[in-house]
Amino acid sequence: MANTKIKWFRNTNKNAPQLTNNWGDLIKLFDACLINGFNELAISQASVTGLTSESSDYITFTYLEAHGYLQYQILEVSGSDIESVNGVHRILEVSKDGLSLTFKIDTSITDVGSLLNIKTKLASAGWEKLHADVDKGIYRGTAKEGKNCCFFVDNSQHTLYVTNWSKFARVGYAEDFESMEKPLGISVPSNWDNFIPYQSGTNINWGGFSMFYATPNNPEYGTRISNAPSAGNREWTLIADDSYFYLINATTPSSNGYYLGHFFGQYDPLIDGWEHNVAISANAWSTMNQTTNFTPSTEVGGLCSISRPFYTGVVYTNSGDNHQLYSRSLYDVNRSGGSNWTASSGPTHLFSVYIRDSNPVILGKFRNMYWLAQNFPFSNKQVFTQGTNLYMGHNIMSEGSNCQVAFKIGEL
Repeated sequence: MANTKIKWFRNTNKNAPQLTNNWGDLIKLFDACLINGFNELAISQASVTGLTSESSDYITFTYLEAHGYLQYQILEVSGSDIESVNGVHRILEVSKDGLSLTFKIDTSITDVGSLLNIKTKLASAGWEKLHADVDKGIYRGTAKEGKNCCFFVDNSQHTLYVTNWSKFARVGYAEDFESMEKPLGISVPSNWDNFIPYQSGTNINWGGFSMFYATPNNPEYGTRISNAPSAGNREWTLIADDSYFYLINATTPSSNGYYLGHFFGQYDPLIDGWEHNVAISANAWSTMNQTTNFTPSTEVGGLCSISRPFYTGVVYTNSGDNHQLYSRSLYDVNRSGGSNWTASSGPTHLFSVYIRDSNPVILGKFRNMYWLAQNFPFSNKQVFTQGTNLYMGHNIMSEGSNCQVAFKIGEL
């Protein structure tokens, strides 16, 4: 059976949720990608073919209008009379007119049965939503192995926050939540009371972690939170399985290829018996308010840079505080994909990204993210193969510089 565990989504998918200059947009994005899937469509035609005269295991669906799915995304099929047609499948081909797609199933069949009830959509990453409120949510991965902590998102407008200021979500995580804003066990941030917005004079203050998606300027430029962003849709890509996600997003409608990189979930531990293999990468401040001047690409955690920290609730020495973690690769450079550290004309090598604490001790490595030793070897968002593995090259900013990393998005 083909491996369909990793799901990926883009803002250009048909009926995709959009990051605009509105509150609640991140909740809609996480609901669609992590929980529900999206772009459910009925089919108009179906055919069955095979690579040989003895096999008939390739299914082609045709739609009345362009379906908006992309090659190599994961399609969820329901409503077929033939059980092997239902379920999740990798899209292997998309017709030039965008009306048809082809996927492979594990058994040979003669037809797909009645077309009346067949529906397709982009499959979700398979997370669960534990608590919900207006423009708020608590999400948890469903992986059978490792530690599934709860991801907190508050994408609502606080009563003291002016509507046309920059848009973001407060984010954090905990082992569990009794309810919204009531974490249980180890949490990041550890001081949750300081994380909740509060008034101080004319300012609204908060600390902890934020994911910005609408700012007046691109991430490489400094800005003030109280400056008004432009209207319009922002680019985004989300890559996830049932244990982690990466969200790469622009903060203006005209991104020019500059994006923030965010992460939450499990990483692969390299210490025997290590159980708290969870981290979060987002914009981090001890205290900020509407007058804060900040450069988003400088404050966000280091998915592609060794010098910007991201955070966890536990390191091997102690727990109960926010511990800084840092990226590290096997070659000694500051950033990924920004220089030709190996020959530009040679093969493109993918280097695992290791995670160290401040001591420094190597704790583990990121799942399915790789650093590049060449200067932007791929066009932005280019999907490529190495052997039977599928990858996507993606630009990400760090400390005012544009970088590039690669994400594994599946297997053929």
